[in-house]
Amino acid sequence: MIHNENIFVIGTQQLRQIVMQFDYWMYKDATDEDDKQWVSVRVKCSADQLSGEFTASMYMPDLIVFKDQLETLYKNLKGVARFSAIEGWMNLKVIGDGLGHMTSECQLFLGNVLTTKFEFEIEFDQTELSQLIFDIDKIIEKFTR
Repeated sequence: MIHNENIFVIGTQQLRQIVMQFDYWMYKDATDEDDKQWVSVRVKCSADQLSGEFTASMYMPDLIVFKDQLETLYKNLKGVARFSAIEGWMNLKVIGDGLGHMTSECQLFLGNVLTTKFEFEIEFDQTELSQLIFDIDKIIEKFTR
């Protein structure tokens, strides 16, 4: 598993996972509060024999909402945490069944007009949620201004 303060991973099995590496503020010298919240992210994903990598823009308030939902899911083990990129390149849903089993439904959209769709699921258990929440929290600390 990858451990770095700028990375979070969903799925510890390399055959099915999403790795998101947060690189830099998109608008470092921005004065507008919304513009200050954009971060460049490298996304690596794999599902069985298919894999891909691309760069995208992340609006940090969306990640904060996702982390809050993951914390609720971790406490209850049942429910849904959702992340949808404001620019439309990713939809992610983590679903807990109440018994500690988690399923992440992943949709990635690529291309200039987001016409290429990569869709897959990642299954894991609740023990991975605490590390995921911890990693996202570290990213939020570093990239929220």
